[in-house]
Formats: sequence, C-alpha cells, structure tokens
Amino acid sequence: MAEHSPKRLLSHVIAEWACALKYEDLSPAAIEAAKLFWFDSIGCALGGSQQDDARILLKHYRAMGGNGNATAFVSGFKTNPVDAAFLNGHMIRAMDYNDIYWKADPCHPSDLIAAPLALCESEGLSGKDLILSTIIAYEIEMRLCESGRPGVREYGWHHATLSAFAAPVAAGRVLNLTPEQMVSAIGISASRTFCPGAVTAGKLTNMKNTVDPWAGRMGAESALLARDGFSGPEHIIDGKEGLFEGIGGGPAQFTEISLPHSRLRDEELPD
Repeated sequence: MAEHSPKRLLSHVIAEWACALKYEDLSPAAIEAAKLFWFDSIGCALGGSQQDDARILLKHYRAMGGNGNATAFVSGFKTNPVDAAFLNGHMIRAMDYNDIYWKADPCHPSDLIAAPLALCESEGLSGKDLILSTIIAYEIEMRLCESGRPGVREYGWHHATLSAFAAPVAAGRVLNLTPEQMVSAIGISASRTFCPGAVTAGKLTNMKNTVDPWAGRMGAESALLARDGFSGPEHIIDGKEGLFEGIGGGPAQFTEISLPHSRLRDEELPD
C-alpha cells in the first residue's frame, strides 16, 4: 500500500502561492478592482485624516521621531514604513466608511493595504508591485473570512485576528520574500495579534477602528523581520495549538482553504 504524504501546513500553502503569483498572472478585472479599491481608500483616508483619533496618532508618532523614507497621508510626515503603514491604514479606517466583506466573519480588506504601499515607497517599487500585493491582501483576508464554521467572532474574537494572517503575506510579497521567509512572517505576525471582540462590544472607544490597521502594521514589521532571518511558527494556522485548534476547537470547524486567485470577481467584491 502506498504511503500517504503528510498534509502540508496551511502557512506553507499560502506562502508558496503568494510567492509564485506574478503581476502577469492577474486578470484585467482583478487589476481594475485593485485600482478601484485604492481610489476608494484614498478618499476614506482624506476624511479619516481629519478625525480626532487620527490626529492623536499623528501627534504621537511625530513625538517619537521621524526621518524615514515612507510618507503619512495628508501631513507629509516622513517616517519608517512600519509606522507609515499604521498611520495610513488607520486613516483609511477612521471614519468606518471603507469596504467590507462579510461571510462567516466580517473584514475590511482595505485596512491592510497601507502596509504594502509604505513598503513599496520605502523600497522604491512600482505601482504594479502595489497592485499585486493589494490583490494578495484581499484574497487571503477574504478566504479566511469564509473559512470558519462558525466564524471567529462567534467565539468572542475580533476579525483583526484573521487580518494578522493576511497582512504579512501582502507585505512579504512586496519584499520578495522566499516561501520559507513568508511562513515565518505569518508566524511572527499572528503570534502577536489575537484580538478579543471587546473592542467592538459594549462601549466603543478609539480602538474599534485601530486594531485592524494595527494588524497591517504588524504585517509590515513581521515581513521585515522575516527578511532579516527572524523565525516564526509554521504551525500557527492549522498545527498544534494554532488558530484552528485554539479558536474553533479543532480543524473540523473550518472549511478547506484553497488558493486559486479567483475571489476578485464582480460578484465577490467587497461592498
């Protein structure tokens, strides 16, 4: 009888898919969708920049020092790409007007795309690199929000928990990580971002619109750390005491996640 090879851990499946995906593989419809997401996100950020919480954050990060090669929206504040990813992601989300995709779990995929933008700017990359990483962010985030049965929110966790698995993949693709580095980036990011649902339950605070952009920030930092050789757990999703076991009570609570890049169809776009 032929021996069955062990099932690959999902972090490896995701990493290999993302690292292999090229701009030339994208459909015209997906590219156009990514551009529309960015037009919408910039509009949201312009309004978001005028909100009190965005101003508090900008003041805070100015006081911590700048002098980087990434730019915060509207203010022109120069800082490192990790902080720029957070500031800009928060501006996109601050008014809660950005896109939403709601299946087993909800998500706002555009919360995560400021991280690829900041890294593209700091690395001197092109708009094509940004579009590719934007599509990867949407694809992984949306798949994760479809996978739970029930979703993580039913267990008392916020969807930023899932964003921590998608954000480093998009950021890592900008940095051209190897599959092994990408696996570590996922593990680093997700190890730091299991977010309780309390941020959107009961009395709301500034954290409501902050935790998901913070996942984007951690995705950027985790990808940079992985590029430098820092390691993270490969079994963080479907291995021992990973996401599936820790939240769902076992892998049977989650549907299979497969990865052809097909979610950005007209009928599947976030609202």
